[in-house]
Amino acid sequence: MVVGSKVRYGVQVIADVGVVESPQLSFSDAQILSNPVNTKYLSAKIQNIGKFSTSVKINLEIYNAEGKKTKTIEGLSRRIYPANCNQFDIDLSTLPKGKYEAVLVADNGKDLFGINVSLDI
Repeated sequence: MVVGSKVRYGVQVIADVGVVESPQLSFSDAQILSNPVNTKYLSAKIQNIGKFSTSVKINLEIYNAEGKKTKTIEGLSRRIYPANCNQFDIDLSTLPKGKYEAVLVADNGKDLFGINVSLDI
């Protein structure tokens, strides 16, 4: 018996050429979804309509009925390439049932982009 193996390598080269401009991010399709075990999460797509790639970290700032910030839930950080989008999910299982107003914030280290979201858990 002969055991053979194949090894493949991949190299990714990312280069920003020219004067770096601040990225332009756009939110789309923000909605509350449930996974198979009925855990609620907020799913949002963020599109990079700029010319340069950027690394984005998202946060969800949650406000109560009186307008006071009650909680901040941190999401993952992901790179978004120019003319592409990426989906970000934030787990809402730690929120008690109720209605909340929230701000979904995308932070790339230089600029903040945000969208208002109404949550009904």
